This record gives sequence, structure tokens and C-alpha cells, in this order.
Amino acid sequence: MSTNAGWPLIEESVSFLQGPGSQLLANYVLTSAGYAGNSVEHAPAEAALWCNLTARTEGSWSAQRGRQYELDQVQTGTAGTTWRNDDGALAPNNPSSPFYPAVTLLRGYRRRAMYPVTKNLLTASQAQPSSDGWGFAWPKWATPNPAYYLQGAAYAIQSSFGNGLPTSIPAGTTLVAYGGFAITPGLAYSASVAVVGITNGLGVAVRLNWYGPGGTILSSVTGSTVTTVTRATVSGTAPSNCVGATMSVVVVTPPTATADLQLQQYQLEQAAVPTTFDYPGTWYDMFTGYVERWPQAWEDGGLYGTTTPQLIDAFGYLSQRAIRSPGYQEILYHGAAWFYPLDEPTGATQWNDLTGNESALQRRIVNGAPASQIVPGVTLPASSTSGVSSAVIYKASGFNPGAVSGPCTQFSNSPGSSALALLDLGAAKGSAGPSNATGWTMVFLVNTAASSASNPDQYVWAVYDPNNTSSYIRLAATGANFYQVQIDNGTARTLNIGSPTAFAGYAATDGCWHAIVLTMSADGKTLTGQVDNYPAQTLVTGSDMRPSFSAAAVETLGGSGNGSGGWSGYLSCVAYIATAIPTTTLFPTPGENEVYDGFEVPAINTLMATLTIDSSGSSEATSGTRFADILRWAGWGGYRSIDSLPTLGQGYGGQTWDYGPPIEFLAAAADTGHDAVSSLQTVTDTENGQQYVDRSGVVTFKNRSRRYGQTTPVATFGENTAAGEIPYEGAAFDFDPTLVADDVLLTQLTSGLAFRQVNPTSIASFGDVQLQRQVNTLDQNEILAAVSYLLQHEGTPQLRCEAITINVAAYPSCWQTMLGLELGSPVRINRRPSNAPQITFDGFVENIAWSMDDQGNASVTLQCSPNLALDKGAGFFDTARFQINPGDSTLQSAVTAAATSLVIATAAGAPPLTNDGTQYPFTIVIDSEQITLGAAPGSATSPQTFSTITRGANGTTASAHSAGAQVALATTALFAY
Repeated sequence: MSTNAGWPLIEESVSFLQGPGSQLLANYVLTSAGYAGNSVEHAPAEAALWCNLTARTEGSWSAQRGRQYELDQVQTGTAGTTWRNDDGALAPNNPSSPFYPAVTLLRGYRRRAMYPVTKNLLTASQAQPSSDGWGFAWPKWATPNPAYYLQGAAYAIQSSFGNGLPTSIPAGTTLVAYGGFAITPGLAYSASVAVVGITNGLGVAVRLNWYGPGGTILSSVTGSTVTTVTRATVSGTAPSNCVGATMSVVVVTPPTATADLQLQQYQLEQAAVPTTFDYPGTWYDMFTGYVERWPQAWEDGGLYGTTTPQLIDAFGYLSQRAIRSPGYQEILYHGAAWFYPLDEPTGATQWNDLTGNESALQRRIVNGAPASQIVPGVTLPASSTSGVSSAVIYKASGFNPGAVSGPCTQFSNSPGSSALALLDLGAAKGSAGPSNATGWTMVFLVNTAASSASNPDQYVWAVYDPNNTSSYIRLAATGANFYQVQIDNGTARTLNIGSPTAFAGYAATDGCWHAIVLTMSADGKTLTGQVDNYPAQTLVTGSDMRPSFSAAAVETLGGSGNGSGGWSGYLSCVAYIATAIPTTTLFPTPGENEVYDGFEVPAINTLMATLTIDSSGSSEATSGTRFADILRWAGWGGYRSIDSLPTLGQGYGGQTWDYGPPIEFLAAAADTGHDAVSSLQTVTDTENGQQYVDRSGVVTFKNRSRRYGQTTPVATFGENTAAGEIPYEGAAFDFDPTLVADDVLLTQLTSGLAFRQVNPTSIASFGDVQLQRQVNTLDQNEILAAVSYLLQHEGTPQLRCEAITINVAAYPSCWQTMLGLELGSPVRINRRPSNAPQITFDGFVENIAWSMDDQGNASVTLQCSPNLALDKGAGFFDTARFQINPGDSTLQSAVTAAATSLVIATAAGAPPLTNDGTQYPFTIVIDSEQITLGAAPGSATSPQTFSTITRGANGTTASAHSAGAQVALATTALFAY
């Protein structure tokens, strides 16, 4: 492969089999599902299969991500390219296309660059697995075959199966497999791996699997069997309709005795025969997203065809994802087979399945009951929807339980009466009862009318079989005032889901809303019931407890089909999930979609947690957990990266620790919902952090202290190339008075209270420029701190870099730096005016715009906001939580109440106060006196003397202060705003 040392290897690829529900990262490892006879690789949807279209690219390519300035909302990232399409292969309506029918909307798209260029197309971590036993080659969520892989092996940069491969291992077992690389149809490829340890007659080989547009393997090519220390190789040509491939190591010959296997130096190259191992260059993703549309153009009598795909990042997809009630979204996320919200309006005669899988519910009248005993569209007054104190159902599928009222369905069957009006689940589904073929989960949001404890059991849900009265299952509100599951398959059993005695504040017939989740294990031996967020109760048997039902069985809501168990109350949801959801669910599950950041995700039951967050919020809710919630409710199946908590060291991050309930999603049933990106923005505004889709397509959330801990630039731009500065072609700076925030108004979502501060001096100079935000923290002190912080940092015009352009093609030494640059990266720009001192601008990258073409031109233009933590004197800031830190600054010597100057000392290792005169005045506080510093100190180093001061500012009283008294900013921000 001949290469241009000054230009990276550019790859432009489409993942024809993957959309927004899939992971699109390049560095991905496939594994078999493990031993026990399963030697099949993971499905293509998990394989990160890429089809290389670079050879079709012509003309220019561009991409843009980010926002205009630090208080703006990040916009959907976009990219533009042109692909030759003379053969019509990229025409969605061409059944003769080798990619048909996979040329469709929202297919994965990636443009990336390798620098320096090598022949090995794998990532560096795939080629040489690290020695820590997991490594980047095998992330925690995608390990090699877990039955055989030895974690923590002593072999450096090797993948060791030193647990021992047994003689019983089947031929064809996949030991480890790679995906993520791009394949060009019709070209020859070679794969190889060094076998550095192999024993006892074990035979392995390297295999390439070619996948077609239908998602199945078109063909495979397997190399020669290796039984000794050597290099295993395979070569083959990708079929013309190949949309991606995987490289794997498979067992060909089982060993004669327990065997060890050690592998290293993986390589994939575009070559007809394999060559010696070459350590790969670094792959840098430039833009990862989706093909939103495939516009076609034909010229020259139809002989010259092009497509100019419209390319968007994940925010483009998420902006079209409407979130209604989180209860709706959570149940659907868990894969509801059917889901009746029961939120039809008054006068409705049927109740629809939200999934569309089953027919609408109809009334079933038993023993002549009036139909009016079931009334849809009932709105309960707040007094009857408050729930119990320990677990208010604040957000529910029917929009109504909690503070926001809405329609639900009322049942008025009299306990003890045999004349019942029921909703017929069995008729709607075509059969009665849960399936015995799998485990299952059922969800109920229920409000049983207050009644006497002497009343008989009332059945919220019941399955009754007239052909076998010893086969039934039902959820009852008992006369003893608790919910109970009653089940009989010849042996009658009951499961009490708590009691008023065991669960303080809980009663079944209290006229309040309760969430109930029932699960049955796949073997039918474990039944679990949980009400609200109380501990789950479990019934375990030695045999399958599930009843079987005849075709005559009846499944109903509101009582039993035999006229017993009439129930009086309100239902807002009944849903069925064809798997047993654990009462404690690790979310996201390893192997799903998390980009770990040095922390483990805490185990929570996301289903019950979503249904039972109360009006005071949840002790587990942070801005980071809510960010994850919204992505889950939006159905996002791709990767996400959420900062860890800097103090707690685990769990989802964000420094808003008392995040409020998601009341922004509660609305009338007819509401179309809130788009996910705007909802995420509310979280980010509350946190005052950053959200963006990174260049690898990862939805990213950064907590607010991230920027203020970054004082060292990752790139410095300027003329001094000898010192490592990157030359730039042009840079534009300006003040923008419209971006001032001298009037800050934050509104607390939960209370509607407004918190406001203004800067009268700035308003007089620049006008009243108001910044308004809605924030969802329950801590009003945090809101006050946020207002003060935003006013302090945004209350006067700030110099911003409107554009700085780097001609990367002209300065190839900067390729790696510019390819690795990400939104939020700290940068420095040095300007050296003629016969004047150097001017330095420190800022953060807010927008990245690439422009390249097929004539060898490449440039990137950045927009940057100022690094305000540096500008305002970082010595005041504790970056752990970005508190204003009084411990770093003290009075050097005592002052009297009449003193007109003071000296401030800064602790060793901490930055002194800024000596930039444009940053003054600002106000400090010593003891209880506020003092305005009107001008910069005479020195840039500690101790610093301030001679222009105003004593007793803001209505405080001038007083004497002793040496060593602590100094802090008067607008003390307890939180990182």
C-alpha cells in the first residue's frame, strides 16, 4: 500500500444493517454466546458491520458539530458528501442494487481517518490486546468467549485462553471475533493472527465471514488449521453485495487434552495474500451518525449518477423522538408485548393497546350488570391522587397519578355482588392468561377505592377457567388491606405483596395510587410481587406453579369472569412483558451501550423507579441519572457517555444531586410529548454542564466542573511552530453584546418560583439582556448559586473567537491534534501584533467544522468561548465541586475599618487573583463585610495589593479584619455554576 505521509487514510462507510438502535463504534469485539454448544457469533445488529464507500466519494466533504457560544443549545451535527452512483447501487428503489433493500433511511454513517497510515485496518487495541486481562480490545461489555478466556493472564499484549480449552469443545466454536472495520465489495482481504502458544493437538483457524444486505452470512472463508506456534492466516474476496465482515478465530480440531491457547498481533489488510504484521495507526472518527435521506441526481442522459446523502448525528434522530409520560416510555423500553394505558376519553367504548399488537378491550357484562359500572375518561381530584407518603406514583402511563390529573378508567363493581362489568383481556388477546412458554412481567397502576376491611377480596385482574376451577391466577385487593397474588395449578398458593404492618403507610384500599409489578420466572418456580418502592416479596416453589388454561378460560380486569371478586377503583395501566424483569436491574447492562468512565453503574429497578418517583424527587436522582433516563425513554440504543460523580466516585454523574421529578413530561393524554433533545437540554441547563454527540457518535454529558478543571490547553495555535504552536490561516475575535446575561432569571420547574438577579451597571451600558432558564433542581440554594454564578460570569461582554481556521493539509504535523480535537476541548490562541506584546486567548471549543475535497485540500474551523475560570481568577475555585474556595485566599495583614487598601495572599500552588484589569470590578467578602475591588492589583503574584477598593459594599458595614481572615467572592456559588 503506497501512502502519502502527509495525508491520512480516509474512510467513508455506511452501516447498511444498523440504525439508531445499534452501536456504531469502530472498536467493537464480537463474541460467541459462550460454551454449552453455542458456536454462533452475535447477530449483525451487534456486529458494527461497515461497507466502505470511499471509492465512490468525489468532490468535497464537510461536517459541522457544536454550538455558537457557551450558553447556546448544541445543534444537530450535520455532514455533506457526494457519492458516485452510476450503477444505481445507492438508489433505494433499485431492486437490482447489490445492497437492496438495505438502502433506506437512518442507516449508520461514519467518516474516519487513520494517521499515521499503515496497512493494518484494525484499531490499535484490536491488533494488540492490552495486558490487563480486559484491555480496550475486549471491553467489559464484549469479552472473548467467557467459557475459556483467562482474565489477568501473565502474557503481555496477548489474548490468553489459559483457563484450558476442554476436549469437549465443539469444532466450529468461535473463540473471539472482531467487527468494526469497513469492507469494500469486490476487493481482496487477508486476516492473520500470531499463535504464540498452543498445546495438546488443538487446531484453530482464522475465518472471515461476509455479510449480505439481508443481515445473514453470504459466505465464509476459513484459513489453514494451525496446531503449532506460527501465524494463522486467511485470504478472500468480499462478494459484490457484501455490506460488512467479521474476523474470528475458531476451533477446527478439539484438543486431545485440556489445552492452552495464546494469541497476539491481529491484522486485517486489503491484500490478496497476508504480509508481515504492522502495528496500526490511530483511527480518528471525524463524524459518526446516520444517513437521513438519499437524494438522487442523474445527468448526461442518465449515465452520470450521484447521491448527496443528508447526514445527521444522533441529536438529529433524538430531536424527532417525542417523550410523553415516562411511565409510557419505561414500559415500552422493557419490550411490552401489550400495553393498555386505559386513558381513553369519556364516552369511549373500547380501550386500545398502545403497542398495536393486540385488539382493543371491550366490556364483558356478567349477570346483567349495567355497562356504566365501567367509566373511561375519569379525572381524579388531587386529594385522591396523592398516594402514600413513601411512594407517590408521580409519573404514570396514563399521565394522571400524581400532581397532574388526567383520564383513567373507573370500575364501580360492588364487592360481594355477582353483577359485574369487566374489561375482557382474553378476548382482546385471543387467549387467556400469561404464556407458560417464557417468564413474564405484568405492570398495574391501580387505585382501589377505600373500603371496609370486612369486604371480600376484590380482583383487579383475574384468569378463570370454567373447565377447571383449580386453574386460576389473580391479583386481589384483600379484606386484610393488602394486595395479594392468588395462583392455583392444582395446588393453591398465595403471595402477599406487603402489608400495612410490614410497610408503614401502605394499604391496598386507601384510595391512593399504587404501582404493582409482578414477575414469573421462566421455569415457573419463582413468583415476585412488588408494590411501589417497597421491598419485593417472593414465592419460591420446587415445581412449576403456573396454571394451564383451556380455550374456554376468561381473563378480565375488574373482577372474575365467574361473577366473583368484583373490584371498585381506578386503573391507569395494565401491561405485559414477555420476560421476567429482575426486581434489581443493572442499567445499562454491561454489553449494552455504555461507555464507561471509570465507574460502575449502580443496580436499580428502572421500571419501578420510574413509576414511583415521588413529588419530592428521588434520593437516587442526579442530573446524570435523569440524562440517562431520558435517553432510555427516548429509545436510544446507541452509546452514551455520562460523567461519573466526582465526589461519590460511582454512578451516573452530574453535580445536581437533588434532581426533581420529571414533571415536564406530564401533560394531557393528547399531548404529543417533548422531543428528547430539548428534554436533555433541560437537564444540561440545570447542571450547567455540556451535552453533545462526539465524533464517534456517542451521546455525551459532562458535569459542570469539567471545564473548570481544564486549565491546560490541548492545542495551542500561533506562529511559533518551534514551540509546538499550530499555525492558523485566520482568526476573528469580537465582543457580542447580545450574548451578555446581565439579567438572569431561573425558574424552578417543581414550584414555578422565579429566582432573579441583575447587574445594574451592565444594564446601563449594554441594555437589559435577559437569560431565562427552567431548572429542575429541588435545592433552591443551588438555584440562587446558579443565578449568582451566571450573572458573575456572563454579566459583561466577553471576547470570543468567532472563527479560527487551520489549513491541515498545509501543516501535516497537526493532523493528529486536529483529528483528536473534541467539543469542549481547552485551547489557546496566541497573537503577536507587530511591535506589541503577545496577546493570549484561552477558550473552549464550541464548534468544529471540517472541510475536505478530493484535490488534497483540508481545513478545520473552530469557534471558541472564553475560559472564564481563568479569566476570573482561578485561585478562587475548588474544581472538585467548583465551589468558590475561601481557603485559597486570605488577608496578608490586618486592616482597620477605615483602611483604603488591602493585601491578599494566595495559598501555595493555587493561582493568584487575576491582574487583568478588564475583569474588574468584582466584590469579595471578608467575614461579613463585602468589599469591591475596583482595579487590578499591582502584581501578578502573591501577595497582591489592592489600592482601589470600596468598603462596606452592598449595604454591609466596614469593619476591622485580622491577618489570615479568609477571602471569598461575595457571589459565593455553593455549586458549580
